[in-house]
Amino acid sequence: MSLVQKEAQQILISGLGGQGVLFATSLLLEAARAKGLEAIASETHGMAQRGGSVVSHIKLGSFLSPLVRSGSADLLLSLQREEAFRSLHFVRPGGTVVVNAAALTEEQAALADQLKERGVKFVIRDTTAIAKSAGTPRAGNVALLGIACASGAVPFDAGELKAAIETLARGPRREPNLKVFEAALAAK
Repeated sequence: MSLVQKEAQQILISGLGGQGVLFATSLLLEAARAKGLEAIASETHGMAQRGGSVVSHIKLGSFLSPLVRSGSADLLLSLQREEAFRSLHFVRPGGTVVVNAAALTEEQAALADQLKERGVKFVIRDTTAIAKSAGTPRAGNVALLGIACASGAVPFDAGELKAAIETLARGPRREPNLKVFEAALAAK
């Protein structure tokens, strides 16, 4: 089995405009490129302004279309709690959901429990707080990738994602993003 077939994965990243969905997508694509994996992606935007819904579809492996179908995502990364629950229909049984949230509402917790019964794994962390404590409040997207990496949800190790950050976060953004990523890896 080739590396590409073994590593085939369908990923969604959801959030709001201005939260860094597209940068997180670029980091995953860069990590895939550096690892020699085939990768395609597409974004769907709600309102074309800061604060509108943004969903990025990423496929790693030999796929013809970048859009992830309902019920087939291996991983949902969400930078915003409500956007995560809007996108849950994409997650396959046995998939993983990593959500930026301090806590879930009662209704969300009940839905998460139902999905856990179908084998969906939930990882809930306040990545905005992690980024803020590391000195870069706007890097919740990088913290989310760090949490996903630490939980084994992405097909990349910490070194591969750090290399992607070093490649794409240029100039004065590089060190703060690396610091946030490291803080997220260490978060419990």
